[in-house]
Amino acid sequence: MTRQRLYINVDHIATLRQARRASFPDPVEGALLCERAGADGITAHLREDRRHIQDDDIERLATSVGTVLNLEMACTEEMVRIAERLRPHQVTLVPERREEVTTEGGLDVRHDRARLADGLARLNAAGIRTSLFIDPAPAAPSVPAAASVAESVLQDHPEPKPAKPAIAPEAASVVPEAPAPKTPSLEASPPETSSPEIPSPGLQPGSGSPASPDKPQH
Repeated sequence: MTRQRLYINVDHIATLRQARRASFPDPVEGALLCERAGADGITAHLREDRRHIQDDDIERLATSVGTVLNLEMACTEEMVRIAERLRPHQVTLVPERREEVTTEGGLDVRHDRARLADGLARLNAAGIRTSLFIDPAPAAPSVPAAASVAESVLQDHPEPKPAKPAIAPEAASVVPEAPAPKTPSLEASPPETSSPEIPSPGLQPGSGSPASPDKPQH
């Protein structure tokens, strides 16, 4: 049986902080607490609108997380450059729409082939393991499309989601044991559950543990 790894998403620790218009609670402190409790990795989504996780959070997570930092992000020039500079252990490319409360579906790989292929190539060249957030249905056209775009770990997006989900704590993300960047697997992982992301004031608060053996060296 494939060993499962537990990654904890710390986005909504930042949501609470932004809503409080304060410097706490701190998602980095939450991440380190999760690692001490036995988490295999930390997930954080740096959205283009910066509604929860901020640039400073990602900067500090990149130097503080001692297990695996899984950076969720849109495949944009700005985000790819951030990932190339910080070189997290893994990047998961996800779709984003400003009007959504939380991520409402997987990547439409069929319509974004060139952009995704370029982003994946740049991330892999930086030694970063890559993952695509896609719809999980076996018949979904994104599955073969993703396989043809690049060699990536496929991370399923759960469905359906309620139109107006209630406020709830962020659920943990469970992903399969992933291979090294040079020999990626195309097996889909178990679905991930995620709680809603609630827009809040985009305030920038003021602003380690040893590096993972398989984490790229800076």
